Amino acid sequence: MSAAPPDPPPSPRAIGRDDVLPWLGATVLCLLGFVVAYFAVEPAPPARLRIATGHVDGVYHALATRYAEYMAAEGVTLELVPSAGSVENMARVQRGQVELAFAQGGVPPEVADGGEAPLAVPQSVASVGVEPLWVFSREPIDHDLNALRGKRVACGEPGSGTRALFEQVLADSGIGPLALERVPFGGQRAVEALAASQVEAAVFVSAAAGAQVEALGAEGRFALLSLKHRDALLARHPFLVGVRAPRGVFDLQNDLPPADVELVAAPTTVLCSPELHPALLTLSLMAIHAVAPPSTGILGETVREFPGAEHLELPLADGARHFYNSGPSFLYRWLPFWVANLVDRLKVMLIPLLTLLLPLSKVFPPLWRWRIRSRIYRWYSTLHEYDARSRDVADAEGREAIAAGLRRLEREVLAAVKVPPSYMGELYHLRLHIWLLLQRLKAYQLPDPGPPPAP
Repeated sequence: MSAAPPDPPPSPRAIGRDDVLPWLGATVLCLLGFVVAYFAVEPAPPARLRIATGHVDGVYHALATRYAEYMAAEGVTLELVPSAGSVENMARVQRGQVELAFAQGGVPPEVADGGEAPLAVPQSVASVGVEPLWVFSREPIDHDLNALRGKRVACGEPGSGTRALFEQVLADSGIGPLALERVPFGGQRAVEALAASQVEAAVFVSAAAGAQVEALGAEGRFALLSLKHRDALLARHPFLVGVRAPRGVFDLQNDLPPADVELVAAPTTVLCSPELHPALLTLSLMAIHAVAPPSTGILGETVREFPGAEHLELPLADGARHFYNSGPSFLYRWLPFWVANLVDRLKVMLIPLLTLLLPLSKVFPPLWRWRIRSRIYRWYSTLHEYDARSRDVADAEGREAIAAGLRRLEREVLAAVKVPPSYMGELYHLRLHIWLLLQRLKAYQLPDPGPPPAP
């Protein structure tokens, strides 16, 4: 009785389920890494932010307008929010009403009332200049603030940096709240009141480039106070800077002012909310450094310090510290803002992906080779069974059945096994081994030639 040939294995597919599973697992791991990174990465920055500036006719409102033009070119809208001055600006940035604000030195952060939640302490972005304290009077004043006693003085609106600094200087000089009449006029309104004799003196905290100071200084009919105790004020208040308005700085031809004027100046700082997006902080710093600071006209070499990280009272923001130490990153220097930010965020997301890919790159090449070769080697178990049975079959019918099975096996191998060209050699080895078994079966069917003839 002839032995039945073994059943061949099921025809393998070109890409089987077992082939897909390893790659599917790697894909799932990578996706999980991206998900984890997504929640760890900063969200995309908003396309709009606000800055509290001060009076619309002031130097820093004009400066913020130029910041807005720079940011608009990068696709970010900077909204200018006018205010009464530094005190109001400080309160707004603390309460989250704006993200950026100009603030004058010496204006402390607001402290929350007992029933309020704690207010955030703003952070410094850059100092952009100093603003001297100017006191113009209709009558001559001899280097002494006491000359203002009993007079009506336009000293800025409540909440303005002008009012805050002037009150500090008055208190240091022993001039109490009732010693003079404070008129809450500031900016152009104070200039008009002084010209119309509605007040006897007007106070400004402004760069010399400010329109009001230039107009009053060049007019010649108003006296300008020179502080004889300037050095004492500087010693009492380290945030103040001593400056000198040189003789003739407003009008050299008419010698205005007729003598050097000793002044104290408060540095002006751009503050930011601690919640400001790091990318917008970088963009703000780039705008600040791209736009020239307002010239004081009196500071000489000191103007080169601005913008910078000097003369700051509040802590410097971490992003600003990195900016001053290293400058903007390569991405922000050479790419548009939104493209640079996207690449910067994706860069962080690639870290977990690379962490997964590095070990997987060592595992998958041998796994891939094993999977390809297994498409070929799995047929050898069937081939081995044909080989073993062919040795036990003595009749021609059994050998023919095994030969038919081998031919069927070869057809199925040709139809089912798909491998890359680099593995074709091993596929041809399998076909060669099938052919060798067929040749051996044919050799079994040849008649015995008998012993060789005698010589």
